[in-house]
Amino acid sequence: DGAHRLDYQRLIITGLQPGRRLPVRLLVNDRPQADARVTTLPAQLPTLADKPFTVLLSSCFCQREDAEGAVGRTYVQLPAAARPEVKILCGDQVYLDDPWQHYLWNTHDPSELEAEFFRNYRATWMQEPGFRQLLTDGANYFTADDHEYWNNAPNFATVIRDTWSRDGRQQWFATAGQFYQMFQTSASITTFAVGRLSFLIADTRSHRDSH
Repeated sequence: DGAHRLDYQRLIITGLQPGRRLPVRLLVNDRPQADARVTTLPAQLPTLADKPFTVLLSSCFCQREDAEGAVGRTYVQLPAAARPEVKILCGDQVYLDDPWQHYLWNTHDPSELEAEFFRNYRATWMQEPGFRQLLTDGANYFTADDHEYWNNAPNFATVIRDTWSRDGRQQWFATAGQFYQMFQTSASITTFAVGRLSFLIADTRSHRDSH
């Protein structure tokens, strides 16, 4: 409704060699704002003498339940031989309906939802030491589950007052879906392969009906 604006951009970097770890830095007016490390997929699966091709499967991170940053601290302590080449984050990378006590007693217009969802993503994904350390190291593939929207989405939730009406559910779902596409992925299905091993990551939440 014009109350808020969020600029974002996706970049495709070509010409990279397979099986490499590369540093990435975001500069604004030549000043560093953020750093990360990306990992390119290997061309083939390793032999028995090499480090295994390792995939980390993760879900359900609620920043308020991990105030000490245990997830990120644990991740950075992984030995080099156990570091994943790929992380598949399969849902609930943020809990937009947290804290539920707030959403039980209040309803929200679109502008309020936008502001609260942004604050939640920012607090969760910028947690350092913590979840930010996991996100900024290596390759991430995302898919959604219910808390990218709300508990039990797209059906109503007993403790989320906004979901008690059809219009409320539609507004929340549409607004949360925009954030999911901006922060995580706009792809419903993602595929990739390493040699003869192939992966298909499907979002089975975002287009689910209420039946």
